[in-house]
Amino acid sequence: VALSALGTEWSAALSTFVGRGGVVVVLDTASASNGGTHQVLEPAGLFTATGVTDVSRTTMSVVAPGDSIAAGVPLSYRGERTTVRFTTTAATVVIADPTGAAVVVHRTITP
Repeated sequence: VALSALGTEWSAALSTFVGRGGVVVVLDTASASNGGTHQVLEPAGLFTATGVTDVSRTTMSVVAPGDSIAAGVPLSYRGERTTVRFTTTAATVVIADPTGAAVVVHRTITP
C-alpha cells in the first residue's frame, strides 16, 4: 500500500521523465514484504502486475533475443535466490521462467 501511494505521489514526475526519454528500471525480489516495488509504476501507467512469484533457482530463458536488454545474456541461465516472475500482461517479455511467465519486461514509450 505504501509503494502504491508513493507511485501516486510520483506519477506525474515519472510520466514526464519517461516521456522525455528517461529510463526507469525496477527490480523486485521474492523476499519483498511490501508486495513488490513494481507498484510504484502502476499509478503512472508504466507497468502493471498483479503479483510476483518466487522462481529462484529455476532455468530462465531469453524469449526475445533481439531485444537490446538481452544483449550479452546467455539464452538460458539459472535464476538466483529471490528471482521472481511477474503476473502481468506486459507486451514485451524478454526473459521468461519455465512456464513462459515474465521475469524481465521491456517497455518503450515514444514521446
